[in-house]
Amino acid sequence: MKDMQPMTPEERAFVEQNMKLLNEFVCRYGLGSEHYGRLALHFTQVAVRYQREERLRRFSFSTVAWMRLRTELSHIMREELRTPQVVSLEEQYCPEGREDEYESLLWHMTTQLLTPRQQQVLRLRLDGKTNVEIADECGISRKAVEHLFARIRARMKKLIDDTS
Repeated sequence: MKDMQPMTPEERAFVEQNMKLLNEFVCRYGLGSEHYGRLALHFTQVAVRYQREERLRRFSFSTVAWMRLRTELSHIMREELRTPQVVSLEEQYCPEGREDEYESLLWHMTTQLLTPRQQQVLRLRLDGKTNVEIADECGISRKAVEHLFARIRARMKKLIDDTS
């Protein structure tokens, strides 16, 4: 909210009454305290807007709040993805803390399953690029990038299911 006015006692009570929605959201997505403050701020803002804007009240507050929290979580995750990560797909890659032989083999098999184009978009994502940036760099559409990631996810799921 651009010009945030102080909350009225009714708005404050409304936020407190509905705080369980925020806690349910945090628990459902397994989020830690590092995200709670930012999500709580947006939750409070949407609760105040819900009280002040009649047009929002045609929807249930839980729906409005949940959608806002999911949007903010998406922003948080996108920011975290933009943090560059050094990953080589030519060599066997195993994330830190996952050095056991079985998982190392799975990571190696992963690189064997992906096409060169899938490996390229995965490298760019690991460099923190968005789908739009990946599409521009690869000279393909954003939808094509999304399709490539869907195929990567499907192959990874199949790999996991086959090894279970």
